[in-house]
Amino acid sequence: MDAIKLLETDHRKVESLFARFEALGEGGEPAKRRLVDRMIVELSRHAAIEELLFYPAVRDSAREDKLVLEALEEHAIVKWELAALEGLGPSTERFDAKVKVLIDTVSHHVDEEEHELFPLVRQVMLPMELEALGLELGAREEDRAHAPAPARARLAAGQHPRVAARGVHGSLARPREGARLAAEARQPGARARRARVAARGGLIANPAGPSSPA
Repeated sequence: MDAIKLLETDHRKVESLFARFEALGEGGEPAKRRLVDRMIVELSRHAAIEELLFYPAVRDSAREDKLVLEALEEHAIVKWELAALEGLGPSTERFDAKVKVLIDTVSHHVDEEEHELFPLVRQVMLPMELEALGLELGAREEDRAHAPAPARARLAAGQHPRVAARGVHGSLARPREGARLAAEARQPGARARRARVAARGGLIANPAGPSSPA
């Protein structure tokens, strides 16, 4: 099975879980809990193989950043909801609302992937490349199926989307890091601290500008 067909099969599995949840209506808390636990497992595995294998391959082959970055941000929202649902009782008033947000987010994500990203990938990747990638995705998914873990551990194992993106296309955290460093530099005594650090490192700090070699 090629990579796209495998991912679409995953989509159909999750959509089936969504439909079964919605069919329960009011009440049915034990069944809802079981369905949500299954959603956590299926969506965590699916997100992991996309982030670790499929999206990097797409960025390498299709040079497509916009759709992949949007997908990664949607994954972040889904993971947030999964982590919240793991610790939320099905009888609490926010449980059904959170599942509704999860279903809406995943449905939008699936629609964009299947109607925008996947057709693009089919245009730029050869059938044999998609088959090879599908085998790799399937093997990774099978490995994760035999090693279940709490949702939070699965999310960490699958990497936060920013980590996955940074691994294939530079650091997405750099602007935030730059802002933090700039704020620190404006704090009282920052220049003196830099001078002491530079001196310990064998550098002569220039109070008026950047350090220069001794």
